[in-house]
This record gives sequence, structure tokens and C-alpha cells, in this order.
Amino acid sequence: MSDKKTVIIYDTFCGWCYGAAPVFDAILDVGENVEVFHRHLFQGRAAPRMSEGKGEQILTLIPQVEALTGQTFSQSFKNKIARSPTEVLESGLSAQAAALEHDLGPAKEFAVRHRLETLHFGEGVSSNDRRAIISALIAEGVAPEEAERIGTPELAAEAAALASKAKQKR
Repeated sequence: MSDKKTVIIYDTFCGWCYGAAPVFDAILDVGENVEVFHRHLFQGRAAPRMSEGKGEQILTLIPQVEALTGQTFSQSFKNKIARSPTEVLESGLSAQAAALEHDLGPAKEFAVRHRLETLHFGEGVSSNDRRAIISALIAEGVAPEEAERIGTPELAAEAAALASKAKQKR
């Protein structure tokens, strides 16, 4: 293992990050010294509404991401998320999920990332579905009382602090 550290900055609900996920996982699998940060790209005014053009942009880019990476986007994602008249792509809850696992290491954080990507890009579950995110955390072994912290101001602050660190790493 090298003395160098690989820093991976990602957002669970970024389609390009989803496309790169197998590479991220391979870096971990070969035993590289890795530090990961959830960037929380989609928040506030940067949280796009699918009905205001983001959905069409995503649908246009999906074939390119699939061709370059081999990752696939389900028809459920395309219909329930990208074509939704009400979906707002907001990664605050996934950033909080990442913050819960961050101190346990990249493998634990990326296990949650993978489960949330499967829900979102595979099953078409909204990025704003707090119950689904809590259930995913519990399925990954997070204690229910910890998982229930999703959506609290304290956990939002922890996620924001990690996103701020990610900015510094660029």
C-alpha cells in the first residue's frame, strides 16, 4: 500500500458519480489508502427540479454515462425520478447518511452509498424519501436510533462540515 492517499469526493445522487462507482469500489478493494467525502452537490438553490429541465438533461446524459461506465439506469428511475413533475433532486438526506457512517471508514460509508444508489437509480426511490433512507441505514447495520437522526439539524450540520472539508480537498 502506498503512503499516498486517494481522496474520493462524491454525491450519492450524482449520475456521473454513480457511473464511477465501480472504479471507486475497486480503489477500496485493492487496499488503497482512501478518504471519502460526500460533497452534497444538490442543495438549496442548487437542488434542481426535474420538471424545470434537469430531468430532460439527465435523460439525455444517461446513454453517455451507461456507454462510458457500464452502469445502468432503470426504467423506474427514468419514469419516477427524471420524468417526475414534482421530484426535486436534493442530496441533503444522503449527505447525512454518509455523515453517520463517515467515521467508520470508507467501506462502511460506501456500503450505504451503494444501497442508496440502488434505491435511487435502480428502484426509482426519491432522494427525499426519509423513510427509505432510514430503512437502508438500518439494513446496513446502523442502529435504529442513529438512523432516526436523519433530518435533524445536528446531523445536517455534521454533513455540511464534511462537505466543507471536501471543498478544501479539491
